[in-house]
Amino acid sequence: MRTTSWWLDIKSLLSNPAFMCISCGYTCVCFVLGSLSWFAIDLIQSALNAINDDPSAWRNYNIPIVVGASTCLAGIFGVLSGAKLGRYLRRWVPAADAYVCSASLFICAPFLFFALVSPSWNFYVCIVLVFIVEFLLCITWALVTDMTMGVVIPTRRSTASALQMVMSHALGDAISPAIVGRIAVALTDLHSLETQYLGLQRALFLTAFVCALGGFLFLIVTLYLVKAKNDVHRAIQASQHDMVVVISGQEIEVPATPSSTHNEVFT
Repeated sequence: MRTTSWWLDIKSLLSNPAFMCISCGYTCVCFVLGSLSWFAIDLIQSALNAINDDPSAWRNYNIPIVVGASTCLAGIFGVLSGAKLGRYLRRWVPAADAYVCSASLFICAPFLFFALVSPSWNFYVCIVLVFIVEFLLCITWALVTDMTMGVVIPTRRSTASALQMVMSHALGDAISPAIVGRIAVALTDLHSLETQYLGLQRALFLTAFVCALGGFLFLIVTLYLVKAKNDVHRAIQASQHDMVVVISGQEIEVPATPSSTHNEVFT
């Protein structure tokens, strides 16, 4: 299988609907995680301060340690559960990875909403909800990597990983704190503890909608995933013959082995 130019690789990846939808869905996950990692502790602290009408009330709780520990545990269990669940369901549903990612984000959206409003009700309920939210978000991590490698031919996988990494972080966790922070500042009165909490809370409501959008994008992936994987599988098999394989509108020329004189086209 011959390597192609970097520019041709980029054009092929951009015209690959499975890869693009996977990357956009993962960007939504990074957007939500970036916002929560930046503002979750501030939200809980501002809620406790507003409830007690005391700007130092949050010091009575070990918020950073508790949130950090829940995040670590959610990440570990989320990644392991996602990989295990995807592998198990793939026996019966070929596009199981995409369905699991979609379902986890759709379920995550309402939990995220309640996690944002719960600090004013009960601190411990909020921590439990934060754990559930991060667990559901982390379910997608291993599955996204597996799907990405499955829908891209081997000679373009490093470029695909780089493009997806730049896209997901530049448009996800790198920019989300700035967007949420700007909205929060516009809604906040610095002289009121209550509006400091409500302003940040309402700004973070954006993440619930982005989470649902990610679920929708992964649902679209289910329409393309199986065909894209089959195309890649045929391209790999064709590497032992003199063939031209068409994937995502691009012809992939595969050099022949000495024992092969075939010349076939897969569409």
